[in-house]
Amino acid sequence: MSETVAIPKRKYENVELLRGLAALGICLYHYGHGFLPDGNIFKIFTEPLYLGVDVFLIITGFTLTLSLFAQNYTIENIGSYLKKRLLRIEIPYFVSLLLVIGMAYGSKLFPQYEWKGLQLDFWSIAAHFFHLNDILGLQWLHEVYWTLAVQVQYYIFMGFAFIGLSYPNRIVNYSFLLIFFLSQFISTKPFFTYFSSTFIIGILFAFYYLKKQNLVITIFCLSIVLISTFIFSTQSHFITQLLSSIILFFPSFSNSITNYLGKISYSLYLTHLTIGWSFIGFMKDVFHIEQFIFPLILIATCISIVFANYFYKFVELPSSKLFKNS
Repeated sequence: MSETVAIPKRKYENVELLRGLAALGICLYHYGHGFLPDGNIFKIFTEPLYLGVDVFLIITGFTLTLSLFAQNYTIENIGSYLKKRLLRIEIPYFVSLLLVIGMAYGSKLFPQYEWKGLQLDFWSIAAHFFHLNDILGLQWLHEVYWTLAVQVQYYIFMGFAFIGLSYPNRIVNYSFLLIFFLSQFISTKPFFTYFSSTFIIGILFAFYYLKKQNLVITIFCLSIVLISTFIFSTQSHFITQLLSSIILFFPSFSNSITNYLGKISYSLYLTHLTIGWSFIGFMKDVFHIEQFIFPLILIATCISIVFANYFYKFVELPSSKLFKNS
């Protein structure tokens, strides 16, 4: 039995803000970390921006919980649920994977720029289609792909375990959250439970906006999560979770730029290494203009955003429509 919840109609523009900032931050982190020397001011500034991954996981916890309650989801719906979720994220992922493979082979046309060190054997590529590279000890073709494996694990888990959140008894709900929260302390990074506190922050905000808990309970539970992060993790993780939590309290907090970046954030996340990183590396290795790395990073960021816009339009958006219509 699950609890039927009236879903307040609200537009969460702050989610787009967080998505946009997270995607842009990860983009700048990879470019700065990969091409700038240690001690460079821009590199120092962008080093913590890899924590945009935490922001994405918080958003996943938030939006998935809202969505499942809106559908009055039960375990009987798991087939259609997984089909829709996987259509939504896997089609753009597969296309980006083919893009990486194509560009890796295309790079052989430029010996001074050839992509070396990638595992392009059958088993490594096949593992990508099932998100098993970390588990099998195989290299990812791109660094960002491991986070999709974490999200897919979480989607599957919630498909079976959502009863823990939807059961009409608060003791059951919070017992489930407590067990999920504690699981991070016995988990390792390839598994979604290692990131349980980030997912839980999103779940707590979903509970708050669904009026399943009041503001006092929300702040109390958030405090437990944040304090544990402060004690057992790093200051950067703590600050990321704290700032994300503050923004999630303000649903209308946004602007047109971050709304746009939020809309294309998944496409930007999937392709920024393939496009922007490749541009910087090509210009650096082929034309030997190392002294202009910072301007190249800015240009690469703009190119990545433009490419992501078209990737969103022609790949992500059609797959999203399949998700809605299936």
